[in-house]
Parts: sequence; structure tokens; C-alpha cells
Amino acid sequence: MTDKRQPAAQDSRGLEPKTALWIFAIALVARLIWIVTLKNSFYWSDEETFAGIARHLVHGDGYISDSYRANFVMPVYMSLVFRFFGENLLIGRLGLSVFGSLTCVLIGSIAARLFSSRTGLLSGLGLALYPPHIYFAGVFYAEGIMIFWGAAAVYSAVRAMTSAHRTLWAVAAGVTLGIGSLTRTLVIPWFACICLAWLLHAGRDWRGWWRPCAALLLAGAACILPWTYRNYLVYHAFIPVQTGFGVSLMEANNPFSNGSHEDWNLDPGGTLWNDRLAQLPAGEREAVEAEYGPILQKLRQKPSEMEVCVANDQVLGPVGVHYLVHHPGHAARCAWRRFQSLYSPFSQTVNQNEHTRPIFKLIAALSTYPVFLLAAFGMIRYAARFRRLSLLYLVIGSVTFLLCIMTGTQTRYRLTLDPYFMIFAAAFVVQLAQWTGWRDRSAGAPQP
Repeated sequence: MTDKRQPAAQDSRGLEPKTALWIFAIALVARLIWIVTLKNSFYWSDEETFAGIARHLVHGDGYISDSYRANFVMPVYMSLVFRFFGENLLIGRLGLSVFGSLTCVLIGSIAARLFSSRTGLLSGLGLALYPPHIYFAGVFYAEGIMIFWGAAAVYSAVRAMTSAHRTLWAVAAGVTLGIGSLTRTLVIPWFACICLAWLLHAGRDWRGWWRPCAALLLAGAACILPWTYRNYLVYHAFIPVQTGFGVSLMEANNPFSNGSHEDWNLDPGGTLWNDRLAQLPAGEREAVEAEYGPILQKLRQKPSEMEVCVANDQVLGPVGVHYLVHHPGHAARCAWRRFQSLYSPFSQTVNQNEHTRPIFKLIAALSTYPVFLLAAFGMIRYAARFRRLSLLYLVIGSVTFLLCIMTGTQTRYRLTLDPYFMIFAAAFVVQLAQWTGWRDRSAGAPQP
């Protein structure tokens, strides 16, 4: 039974095959031009860490890492490249270029189904030529692959809204989002976003969506739970994918956090913690020591079989939640500073290399600011269609919120959202063209 409020079929078509092929080709060429300029070595510490795990896999040692690096998709991908081609990073980057180019096609098709074919074309081409995403093709960051799986999940969820085979598309959304979660746990909340978006879109017919929601969750669980069981056997704790959230939450929400990049190292008893503690007046210092002394004691008394990252998460996570709830003013000020860092074109990095030169920062600024400005107008313009477009709003909102209450917020984490900003930006450009007399004759924007 289909939703009576669905737009006409002509408004819900995705990209034409020829258009999709052109977007893919342009995106791939742009990425190939970039990756052939890179040296056959890594630029960032995360890449080196994943490469070390991949080498263990190639040598038959199994997946060797701490629980913080248990998001296995990128290391497994790198191990396949190493096994068949040696450590030829050009081949690995070629694969990342394909993932990125397919993402452009998916984003274009999402935009075409939610808005119009012209919006889809502009979204796909915009992302194809978007420098920050072209850059992702050259570095082995988990976000590069996660963006593809996230886009595939959103595409499947949008197809479920207008398809007679909604449960089948729900399964596809669950599988792709499950793989995305194993790549980067930042997308786990998207399960809730998709379910809520379906219910909002259905309106009074929301009861008919219990089966797709169940299919989504079961398909995602089928992907994630085997790895969760593996983590239990290895780390002796319940870890759905990886650790790190609890520590990050506490480092971002404590008496010494200020929302800066330095908070990344603000663990109790550490150098930065003690430096900031020493700057307090004697009375305040003693109060903080009395409050956090038992927490340090718990960390020191962890069971011998418990891995350090697991123990830190279990002890520090509740501490961060407690501070967030009982000191909302301070937490909000720090979150606002992280928001500014998150939405900056090029946030501060731990490592410095040739890719942190001023020219790269200038390119990032010239790329992102126009997209953000147009996207902001687009999000305001189409707010009245929130029920139909709620998935895009919810994805953007959920990731932004999580990153603002966690430490270590960086621009590259926000890049996972830029494809959806690109959709709103393209939609506003099409609307602006119509206001100025250029009519979109191929397909009008669907009514809510």
C-alpha cells in the first residue's frame, strides 16, 4: 500500500543513466588528476595506524589493534590492496576514487528524487568537483569510505519512501548503514534518523512502517553483531564496534575543558589536566581533586584482563555524562567553540605537512563557504517541506550535535555531512534560477 501523499512518479525519478555516467566520469577524472600527484607514502598518522593493522592481516596474524581502532573496514580494504598489489598506494587511492565517484552519483540521485532532476545534476556535479571530497581520494581516512556507505543508506531510505518494495529497500538501508557503522561509528544514530524520517513522511499512516523499521534494524544488527561478538571474545567487554566515545565525552565535558583542540589530551591525571589544575586557586583545586580522585583510583585499579581503552571508556563515560547534565552552561559554551571548529574550512591538525600549507586552507575556504551559505538559504527555503526532507535535516543535526559534545572535533568529521549540504545548496540555486526567470522544465520540485 503506497502513501497517498507521494509525489508524482515523474517527480521521484532518480538521475537518468546517461547523467549518472557523466557525473561518475567527471568525478573520477577529477580524483585521478589529484591522486597521481601524490607520493607513495602516507601523510597522516591515522593512515599509518590503519596500514599497520592491514599488514598484520596480510601476514595472517589476524586483526591486531586496541579497541579504539576496532572499526575494521578501512584496514581490511587496505589489506586487500596490500595482498594483491603490494603497498602500492596509487591502487588503493584509485579504489577510494571509485568510492568517491559513486558517492557523487548517489547524492545526485537522492537530490533528484527529493527535489528535481536539475537539482540532482547540480548536486552530483558539485560534489564531483568539490575539493575537500576530491582530497579524500588521496588519504586513507575511514571517513572517505564511510561517506559512500552513508550515502548508499540514505539513498535506500529515500527509495523506500516512494517504492512499493519498501521493506526490500529498508533491508538495503540497514545493510549499507551497518557497514558504514563498522567503518565509522558516527553513523550509528542514523538508524534512528531513518526510522523517524519514515514515520514523519508517513504521517497518519505511520503504523504501516513498523515492518520497514524492523527490517532496517535487523539488517543493521546482522552486520554489526558478529563483530560485537568478536570484540567480546577479544576485549572481554560489550563493544558494538569500537571504544573512544566515553573518553571523548569526558574530555569534552569537565571543569578544565574549553572547547579547543587541546582538550583531546585532557584525560584525568595527564599532563594537560595537571597543568590546568595547578592554575586553580587552592580551594578550587582541592575540590576538583576530591571529586576526581576516586575516578583516577578506579582507572588505576582496572582488572588486569581489561584493555586500557575499554576501562577508560567504562569509567570516564559516565563522568562526562554527569558533568554535561549538571553543568549545561559551561558545556554549551564549549560546544559552541567546537561548532565553530567543526564548520571551519580547515581546522587545526595534530600533524603538519605539505597539505597544511596556506594554499590548501585557501582552497578549502573558497570551496566550503559558498556551499554553506547556499545550503543555509536552501534549508530555510525548504523548511516547510520538513516531513519529506526530514532525513537530510536529521542526519545533519545528529552528527553536528554529537561532534559538538565530544572532544577532538575536526573539519574532516564534518565532511561526512557536506554531500547533504550540497543538496540543499543545489536546490536553492535551482530555486533562485526559477525566481529570476529560468524555469526547470524537466521536473518541478515535488509538493509536500
